[in-house]
Amino acid sequence: MRSADSMAQERNPEGIRIMRVQITFGASGAVVMTPPIGMGLSDTTPPVQSANPGQYTVTLERPVPNLIGFMQGWQRASSGAAPLRFELLTNNITNGILVFECKNSSGTLTNPASGDKLFLSLALDETGMYR
Repeated sequence: MRSADSMAQERNPEGIRIMRVQITFGASGAVVMTPPIGMGLSDTTPPVQSANPGQYTVTLERPVPNLIGFMQGWQRASSGAAPLRFELLTNNITNGILVFECKNSSGTLTNPASGDKLFLSLALDETGMYR
């Protein structure tokens, strides 16, 4: 059995980078804060933008050959808010752009409430070996 110290120091396989990002939403679904928890977002444009109601574009700092994992967590600003789900529309990020949608329980595109937070964890294959 491994100790807690050895597990904390466990590394990703060579060529795999885990990127974690927190996105905080404002009024009408506007992105008000995108502090990177890990590095990897574009610094030349706003890294997360709302294209249409309920649809968001995430721009990475550079293209990567393959997205091999995607996890999300959602923190509601209000305990009475209806649950939302986030769907990734692109799984090939060779252009450095991810698009995701936010949908309500009936599947309709919707904006998160002001103060809601989305936590993304992306496993990026930077070598193209894990296709």
